[in-house]
Amino acid sequence: MSWVYSGTMSGQSFHIHEIDIVKEKWIDTGVRAQVEDPLYGVIKTCPIWKVKKNNQEITFVAGEFSNNVWVIYTKQS
Repeated sequence: MSWVYSGTMSGQSFHIHEIDIVKEKWIDTGVRAQVEDPLYGVIKTCPIWKVKKNNQEITFVAGEFSNNVWVIYTKQS
């Protein structure tokens, strides 16, 4: 599966498919994905998370690349 950089957050809201993932419980899928750091271009291995809300489930990759700075990736369309 291919993941694309979606943005960086530091505690503020972050929406994927109209769901603010900051306000929801992240469920660790136990699977990891390799993604490219958007700033330095190095490959990092990060957890694949899922969030469930209102009968909708979204999956994303998130890694804390700096203190409380999360980089978010979503599935490539």
